[in-house]
Amino acid sequence: MHSLPSHRSKSMGFANDAACQEAGATSLMWLNRVINTIPQAVYWKDQNNQFLGCNQAFAHAAGLTDPDAILGKSAVELPDDMQSQLLSDRDRVVLQTNQPEHHTLDLTDTRKCPTWVNIQKLPLQDDYGSAIGVVCTIEDITCAKQAELQLQQSEAGILVAPAITETQESDHQLRDSKTFLSHVLNGVDDPIFVKDRDHRWVLMNDSFCRFLGRDRAELLNKTDYDFFPKAEADLFWQKDEWLFISGNTDENENSFTGNDGKTVTISTKKSPFTDQNNHQFLVGTIRDITDRKQTEFALEDLNEAWEARVEVRTAALRESEARLRTLMANLPVGVWATDATARYIVQNPTSFEQWGDLIGKQPQDLDLPSEVIDTWLEEQRRILAGEIIRKEDCHRHDGHVWFYSTILAPIWDGDLIIGLLGVSTDITEQKRTEAALRENEDTLRGILQNMPVMMDAFDENGTIITWNSECERVTGYSANEVIGNPNVIELLYPDPVYRDEMMQIWAQLGDNYRNWEWKIWCKDGTVKTVLWSNLSGQFPVPGWASWGIAIDISDRKQAELQLQASENCLRQQAQELTDTLKELQRTQSQLVQSEKMSSLGQLVAGVAHEINNPVNFIY
Repeated sequence: MHSLPSHRSKSMGFANDAACQEAGATSLMWLNRVINTIPQAVYWKDQNNQFLGCNQAFAHAAGLTDPDAILGKSAVELPDDMQSQLLSDRDRVVLQTNQPEHHTLDLTDTRKCPTWVNIQKLPLQDDYGSAIGVVCTIEDITCAKQAELQLQQSEAGILVAPAITETQESDHQLRDSKTFLSHVLNGVDDPIFVKDRDHRWVLMNDSFCRFLGRDRAELLNKTDYDFFPKAEADLFWQKDEWLFISGNTDENENSFTGNDGKTVTISTKKSPFTDQNNHQFLVGTIRDITDRKQTEFALEDLNEAWEARVEVRTAALRESEARLRTLMANLPVGVWATDATARYIVQNPTSFEQWGDLIGKQPQDLDLPSEVIDTWLEEQRRILAGEIIRKEDCHRHDGHVWFYSTILAPIWDGDLIIGLLGVSTDITEQKRTEAALRENEDTLRGILQNMPVMMDAFDENGTIITWNSECERVTGYSANEVIGNPNVIELLYPDPVYRDEMMQIWAQLGDNYRNWEWKIWCKDGTVKTVLWSNLSGQFPVPGWASWGIAIDISDRKQAELQLQASENCLRQQAQELTDTLKELQRTQSQLVQSEKMSSLGQLVAGVAHEINNPVNFIY
């Protein structure tokens, strides 16, 4: 049997007492056994009219092998004959009215054989008396109903018989009627008896004899005083006498303990009637309702267990509700909800600040343009059809422009959409920041596009995605000719030998190099020299796998070549001058030597002369 749902709190601050839990589990186990032992079919539902559980008798009647299989089902998932039996539409009435209902249902047409059931529906209530579920018992009363009908037919025969005793045929019919009545009464399991105006038993069935433990001969024409203590017989007499006088029908319940020590509960119904000869009789039926009472007691225990769980669950829900209210009050986004008619029913403080007080209002009640109201109602229709809408809106109020990101979703109650939930996030600052970033991006793009430095960028596939105006000026190739061109490398570097050498060096350097001289072939056929630097490894740009900047150094390279040629020429002239100087120095040295020799000769000649003429020296 499926027991009542156990709502376990995950972490709601409740203390767990192991001893209490063990005792509760044992009590619940015995309760389940009692419910499964009850011969009546029993089930219980929640507020959404979904089955929460049933006993074995109901599961068998519903064609289920296991009572647990009914959990979460609705009545429409049961066999057709079970649906008519359950009177499921009355479950909602019991929930709405919070009042019990009792029905006796004739299923003869659906079962193809005489069948009657007794259906009793009781509301399950929480601590505040509100209905939170329904408990239903279904009892087959076919035997008792047949006995009642047959007794009514027999009573009619008894009343008519005295009026037709004048003929033999009437006597024969009377005897047949009494024989038939005897067979019918003895075939009924419930004890049945008839008392005359003197309170004597004049008719009874075998069940009544077994009930009192006496033979029919001992009971006929006897009264309660012959078998019960005087105090009890006096009480029975007074009650029966009151029924004879008032003509009312009485039904009551009594419990007693039998010789076997078991407590038995019976329901006794007594109805007076008067025949055509103005003779008064009292017809009584006794039914053993021990099983039903046990069912009621079990249901009471079940209800108490349910209420205990509901109390715990209610406390958890209250705490959860308090936390939810706190969360709603402190959410930085606007949260609101409407019912199926687009009327606002929930609004948190942030939403109140955004839109003002909307509770109880509909879009038509707000000071909004007609096109805005039409759009809102169309979105309401889509959401009530099960759609989830995500959108961004721009609103103008209080002289300002506000941007909101909104999610609209349906609110489900089981399989039914009962309203709409909205979450609005103020993204005004985000939009302003995005606008500023776009403006800065446009400015930066303009700077990069028009700066006097070449700049290009590649995606992850090696395709050029950026080619600024300086690249266009230097190479003569427009951005349209270069960007996205899968053959751009062959276009800019047509010499395969140079291209392969350049690609090998590029693969070695990667995306982190400075001042690398490349030759580049321009559209007009000229070859220019550019000085490339790639810093994308150090400064990555989202969306660019690699990027670099370069300057055209062709003029500088030409000037360097001219300067180098001039230097070579000057160096050659300087060498020639050096050689001439050395020759002049050598010649000068020779001249000096020649002069020295000449002077020495003159000196020697003079000395010789003086030596040859000493007198001249003395004088």
